[in-house]
Amino acid sequence: MTETARALVLRTFDYSETSLVVTLFTDRMGLARAIAKGAKRPDSRLYGGLGLFSLSDVTIYPKKSGLDVLSEADLLDGFPGLGDDLGAYFGAHYAAELLLGLTVEGDPCPGAFEAALAALRGLAAGLDPDIALFRFEARMLFCTGHMPRTDGCVSCGKPLPRGKDVGFSPRSGGAFCESCAAPWPETGITIRAGTLSLLSRFADPAATDLFRARIPQVLRRELRRLFVACFQSLMERELRTVKFLGRAPRPARGASSGAPQRGTA
Repeated sequence: MTETARALVLRTFDYSETSLVVTLFTDRMGLARAIAKGAKRPDSRLYGGLGLFSLSDVTIYPKKSGLDVLSEADLLDGFPGLGDDLGAYFGAHYAAELLLGLTVEGDPCPGAFEAALAALRGLAAGLDPDIALFRFEARMLFCTGHMPRTDGCVSCGKPLPRGKDVGFSPRSGGAFCESCAAPWPETGITIRAGTLSLLSRFADPAATDLFRARIPQVLRRELRRLFVACFQSLMERELRTVKFLGRAPRPARGASSGAPQRGTA
């Protein structure tokens, strides 16, 4: 019995002279790993549909043991804009690292596929990469059941003081008011209470005006720090790709950026 799905290509590795092992994130099965036999042959039904970060319609033959077999991959969108801008390219790698680290094979993780697809489309279209990734990061926390509390102290429930810094604990899933700040179960970070409100806004699927929002750099840095703290706590390791975010200047459209050619991860 075959499975068909829309899939984002997260990784590809050479298996032989003509075949690949691919890691996909699909809309129906979540994370999936499969062997794509003959994918590098020009006459293959897989040829052209497995570029890194591509969106394709795929057909998979599940196996009881070992890797599944990928038999078809029809390209829907190659997101060429990711190769035109280093910031977008690095952002796509960061999104892929989160998908690989926060999801498991066979679990569709409802909402995660659409969140990832929206992020790649935004990055490829040249939209603000911070906003595109913040929306994706917030939705990933929500979809995986790890959304921090944003409406009050995670310990006592009282409102957080406005205009003041609060202690945020990724492991506890929220921030502490001044009365509850002492007994943190582990080292946390200090953020503004308003940053949690911003996180809540990015997680809201009904929010449609996010790309018009003017977010100061200080809040962008703080929100990124919050997300990284959450994901590193969940994944129990440092994120490898986060150090590249924001390092590359955004060139004018049509200008040569010198971005690396898209290929295998």
